[in-house]
Amino acid sequence: MTLALAILSSVFLCLLFYFELYVWADVDLTVQLHRLIDLKQQQASLAEAYYARESAKDTASQGRTVLIFTVVTIIFCETLVCSENFSPC
Repeated sequence: MTLALAILSSVFLCLLFYFELYVWADVDLTVQLHRLIDLKQQQASLAEAYYARESAKDTASQGRTVLIFTVVTIIFCETLVCSENFSPC
């Protein structure tokens, strides 16, 4: 009878040990998954910042183009008005 109890208790302890390992493995897996999700979010943030920077560069380039077009248009319109006012005809 004591041999059966000893075997049963050792089996129970082994099962308890494996259950604790399973629980800790599950907790470790959860921590790893949270870390992976955090890393993916950081990667997405970096990609978004890169695309925002590229978009800002394009916007600045378009702004310069519009400014140059406006300045050239004003200069040519002024010369056209001046030449019309002082023309001999």
